[in-house]
Amino acid sequence: MSVSREDVLRVAALARLRLTDREAVELRDELAAILEHVERLEQADLADDSGSSRVIEWTVAWAPRPEPDILRVPLSEVAPGWRDGLFVVPRLPALGDPDDGRGL
Repeated sequence: MSVSREDVLRVAALARLRLTDREAVELRDELAAILEHVERLEQADLADDSGSSRVIEWTVAWAPRPEPDILRVPLSEVAPGWRDGLFVVPRLPALGDPDDGRGL
């Protein structure tokens, strides 16, 4: 299937894309290759392929995690720092020393 430059520009407009002439040509070639591949897939004869409908059963052993689920533990227990119901975040070096009178 051939894709014209106008087709590419129409799709680009629908997608709100601005394409250069070079990008339009590259996209036209890529879309044409994709559509050609899809056409070949449509022509594939799968009537005698018994392997494509085979079901494979997988069993995965499940084991409970040894550590507690972080979603079921109070945040104060897993936070690196906690004070007065808030996270304690390390001070950024760029903000200066809190004791020098310049820091926040």
